[in-house]
Amino acid sequence: MRERICIFMFFLLGGSFYLNAQTIFWTETFQNGCAASCNANAYFGPNGGWTITDNSPLLDGCGYATSPNTWYVSGAECGNSVGICGSTCGATDPSLHIGSTTMGDMGASFDAGGWCDFGMGGWGSGTTTDKRCLSPGINCAGFTGITLKFNYIENGQGANDDASLWFFDGSVWALLVNTAKTSTAGCAGQGKWTAFSTLLPAAANNNSNIKIGFRWVNNDDGVGTDPSFAVDDITLSYNALLPIELIDFSLHPNQEKIDIDWSTASETNNEFFAIERSLDDINYFAIAIIDGAGNSNTVLNYTVTDFFPAKGISYYRIKQTDYDGNYTFSGVKSINFSEKKARFSFINSDLENNLINISINNPLSSAFSVEIINVLGHQIIKKSFLEPNINGIIPINMGEAIRGFYILRISNGTEEYIKKFSY
Repeated sequence: MRERICIFMFFLLGGSFYLNAQTIFWTETFQNGCAASCNANAYFGPNGGWTITDNSPLLDGCGYATSPNTWYVSGAECGNSVGICGSTCGATDPSLHIGSTTMGDMGASFDAGGWCDFGMGGWGSGTTTDKRCLSPGINCAGFTGITLKFNYIENGQGANDDASLWFFDGSVWALLVNTAKTSTAGCAGQGKWTAFSTLLPAAANNNSNIKIGFRWVNNDDGVGTDPSFAVDDITLSYNALLPIELIDFSLHPNQEKIDIDWSTASETNNEFFAIERSLDDINYFAIAIIDGAGNSNTVLNYTVTDFFPAKGISYYRIKQTDYDGNYTFSGVKSINFSEKKARFSFINSDLENNLINISINNPLSSAFSVEIINVLGHQIIKKSFLEPNINGIIPINMGEAIRGFYILRISNGTEEYIKKFSY
């Protein structure tokens, strides 16, 4: 059973953007355990086999273009994380990359040509290349709003030595995007791995037979800079609508507290909300958990109060979880909280006389009440003061209360003071 945090919060049920989560349904990481020289035509991954199509010209400036560059799947070019320079890694983390035929698989390093090895027949051996590496068929049935992501490196020479991304809708291939050259800064002739993301065409939605492909072209002019092209960690994800339509999320300082307000226009299968707080926008912890409405198509308003906010800048977010365990986070809101001097303040506990002492710092013009609440949320003491003790000290007898932590709540109808204390 999940324990509900309720002593530090109130909520009101009563009143757009959707909370969406990208859910990955297809992944390719090219894990074939090959250190070098494994042709991509031979790669068969968890989704099926990849294939190379060769449209390289029969002839080029040297005569016969018999040595075009080709696609490999190996650790000769490691599929590094974003921001890392290209490297080799043996069989640890292979990538799909363009390498040389004449010199063998040296990672994302291509033969730019520029010389002609004329044999006895008088014809040379050129490296002009136009090759694609195509994925197996991908089933996108039931998915819409599909996003393609991968990490890659690319250089070459402008449009002469260049990579591009292609899309197959089940009938025809079409250019999706000409991928940009990636940075080589600080990489000593290698590329810096870069993240890429694009929304697939609407033709991919609910399509059971799409494919993606990578095309590499180079001429034979001897000009071009490594790396050629390498790709790894390909994912396809769809826009999964989690069961909440959030139309408002805001923070409001309230004396010594912060009110967190949000509204939903609809909820489906929504189990609960967790309000999380952070001091650095990195490490978050829950300060309150409340039930969701389950299913609703009317506006519902929620308020949670942070009775013990941190001074300075704090960050808040909403974590929503449905009955299937799926969850997502709202955007982050921040607030710079400066504690105001309250009319009331807690002075100390007088354990010898079973008392706590409360100070009234400013004159009051109305009656007020004092409540003591234990950690279970039960009120153990309540006293009403019809004639305010202006600028005075109020002793409260704790009676037979056991030693421990309590909540002190003082209210005069318009102002409220709440503080956790030990006794």
